[in-house]
Amino acid sequence: MTPRSASVILSDAFSLDKNNRPLTYRATRTAPDLDLWQHEEANELIRLIDTSATMDWFDFSLKPAHRTASYYNPQVKVKVAPDGTLNRRVRGTYGGNVTDYTGLRASWTADMQTVKLLLNATVSEDANLCSLDLKNFI
Repeated sequence: MTPRSASVILSDAFSLDKNNRPLTYRATRTAPDLDLWQHEEANELIRLIDTSATMDWFDFSLKPAHRTASYYNPQVKVKVAPDGTLNRRVRGTYGGNVTDYTGLRASWTADMQTVKLLLNATVSEDANLCSLDLKNFI
């Protein structure tokens, strides 16, 4: 087992509520830093609205009668930045347990052996490696 960095340990510690349970959206509603959580949630909602504004092909006012409506499920997390500041994160997620979508609903990741092979090939070939994280995608 590899040792965890201090920032990961701190992030885990700050992602607990006053009863040492994992932090939930409901717990943030009664937290002393409620105004900070509300600010982050407003930022997330603005980001989602800005993303949906580019979807001119979708009419949000009409839901076909045969489709099931889902819900907005906010997830909260506290992360420690490299400079030691606390960053609160609210991310809106789709309540997929009531969805009637029949397509693929998974986001696959590579296993450790594949990652090691990629890194080894990059180092042994003296190549450059580019990595990215998609934040806003439809």
